[in-house]
Amino acid sequence: MIDKVPEPVYVKFGELRKNYEFPIVLRRINGRYYVYKQISKRNKTLNKTEIVETEYLGKITSSGIFIVKGIKNSNNEIEIAKAVILAHGGKVLLPEVSEERAYEETSEKEYSDLDIKILRNLTMNGRMPVSFMAKKLGVDEKKLENKITRLEKELGIRYIPHIKLERLGFIEFLVLVKFSERKPNPDGVKEDLSKLPQVQFAALTNGKYDMILHILAESNNDFSIILRRIKNLNSLVKITSRWYATSFNVTKGFIPLRNEMFEVLRDKVWGRTRESLRPSESQLLKSEYSVLKELNSNGVVPFAEIERKGNMAKGNAKHTYNRLKEKDIIKRVSITCKKLSIRYNSVIIIEIKNENAFWRSRERFLEYLLEEKSSAYSDRFVLVGDINMPEGGILIMPVFSEGDADLAIEELTRFVNGISPYQLIITEVLLGCIPYRKFDKMYTSQYEQLINLYKKEQKKQEDYGL
Repeated sequence: MIDKVPEPVYVKFGELRKNYEFPIVLRRINGRYYVYKQISKRNKTLNKTEIVETEYLGKITSSGIFIVKGIKNSNNEIEIAKAVILAHGGKVLLPEVSEERAYEETSEKEYSDLDIKILRNLTMNGRMPVSFMAKKLGVDEKKLENKITRLEKELGIRYIPHIKLERLGFIEFLVLVKFSERKPNPDGVKEDLSKLPQVQFAALTNGKYDMILHILAESNNDFSIILRRIKNLNSLVKITSRWYATSFNVTKGFIPLRNEMFEVLRDKVWGRTRESLRPSESQLLKSEYSVLKELNSNGVVPFAEIERKGNMAKGNAKHTYNRLKEKDIIKRVSITCKKLSIRYNSVIIIEIKNENAFWRSRERFLEYLLEEKSSAYSDRFVLVGDINMPEGGILIMPVFSEGDADLAIEELTRFVNGISPYQLIITEVLLGCIPYRKFDKMYTSQYEQLINLYKKEQKKQEDYGL
């Protein structure tokens, strides 16, 4: 049970536990209280029962009203009756108003096709000149400027660079943590992790695991040292837990760098010595470091301002930026929309159980990853990556309507053979962020594989002025 639950919520949850014939669990997500069916499985190795899956049933309002999934409102007694009927597989024949639709009508605005095109262009090149985009979209330049300004304000658009540190010798790792008995204090974990610049993303989750971390390290040994430091943090050292670590190969999307990571990158700046007359491929010039650092704080900072702060010659910042793109250290300046009406983020973990069966349906898997709703203003899957232990993949999707993640898992199970998908629900982001954006699927590695490996028809790519 969650600590410090409001009294009406606590009472209502107690009533529901008596009415359901199976175990249920209460989860607090973004300040709201949700009820899930709890499915458990015996771990023979550890000789203990673990929660392996949950099914969303409904939510409890702060005043103690239980709203069954798909029902907007009703009185307490009817809600309990409907919950029991649904729990036993029955049907409730009452006029329904989708809670999701009501949420969308009050919380989200309709965006035009032009708005979506603008978001896609900003995603692909956040530094695209307005004049270039206006000509491309056939829109008046002043009108376009006004639309971009409106979208920036309404969606909380932030411009961020996609920096590929693998070009500088770094490896990405993913860590999943299960706390066995009690959970740590979130504020303490956040404070402690923030002091480790190699940790780019950290979040608390509900499900099979309780915490997920994204870490950058220069070697397996370096990663082991960082992981040991994390386990020995004051907020975690006394917590009984199990840790699962794997290398992480991102194939769609990216995890932005925290500004603190530039403390580590400072050691990558080359200095001329007798032993090092030229920088190696994994080193940076001072000017390159300055440009990367400034762009990481503001992806659209004027080059003149970078030159002023870094005491650089006129034109040097733009030249350095272009050189970083040529070296594929900067992929592009992109965006994230921070004010979307997202209920929560789902982390879908896919374990490959039968490799041969999976590879026979891999083409359909790649196609599924690229399927999008044309009107949506964020990719369905904002981050896709491969993991090695267990062999499989990670998908992160923003959930706008209850059931989105369950539907995705159902579709994955139906379309793709040889896999076992399950989800974690992110309850609190401690560090970093996941970019919400509209990426052109024709520039993804999944699309490239469909063309090269499965001989799909290649369509002409849009020009984003990169």
